[in-house]
Amino acid sequence: MDLPATSTGSMPQRTFCAKSTKLEPWPDWPAKDTLEGEVKHSGTVLVRDPSGAMSIGIWECPPCKFRDYQTSTSTAQILSGSGYLIHEATGEQIELKPGVQFAASPDGSAVIWDIRETIRKFYVLHEPGHEDRYY
Repeated sequence: MDLPATSTGSMPQRTFCAKSTKLEPWPDWPAKDTLEGEVKHSGTVLVRDPSGAMSIGIWECPPCKFRDYQTSTSTAQILSGSGYLIHEATGEQIELKPGVQFAASPDGSAVIWDIRETIRKFYVLHEPGHEDRYY
């Protein structure tokens, strides 16, 4: 018996090239968490869910060093650039280079982004309670 075709969702709303998508400047990083250089990051949100808690986008940051806190569930893939992501408490690190993928859970721990060559990443982020963020 043939079943009628059904739709499980909508067609993609937007096509993009992650390596060349135009990015907009994002707000200054908090001075207390800027460790070296200036955090002149930029990005674009490609899709945001209706609740505002989940976003998918592209982020880029030139060489610098800053502290960030794991307050979201996220996954990312490095598209270009290099550096290290360092767990501040344990010293554990991930070498960041094109093709590296990583995931994080919201445990509140601090990580250090040590960017040696401008990094561009594709990300998926879920952060309930922060629906007003720029990412």
